[in-house]
Amino acid sequence: MNSIYTKDKLKSSAETKEAVLKDMRDSILQANASQLMMIVNDACFEKCVSSQVGTSYTAAETTCYNQCVKKYIAAWNVVTNSWEQKMQNSRNDPALR
Repeated sequence: MNSIYTKDKLKSSAETKEAVLKDMRDSILQANASQLMMIVNDACFEKCVSSQVGTSYTAAETTCYNQCVKKYIAAWNVVTNSWEQKMQNSRNDPALR
């Protein structure tokens, strides 16, 4: 049987597909990280900074902002890890599909 799809071509096609999927995942992760940082920045800035635009920030404002960002990202990580675990469980449990 003479086929145009040799093992090398199939392997190359599978590698190409995997590379494209990896690039897509990386792009999505980067977009999500950028969006998260914009949300965190807006929320923490609004909560912590009361100075006029163009002035320097007080030590209290800086501390508040830094702590807010750390807490927001820690909470994001908890939610993300929980969601990833549930997704993994649903892939492994046919009853959840």
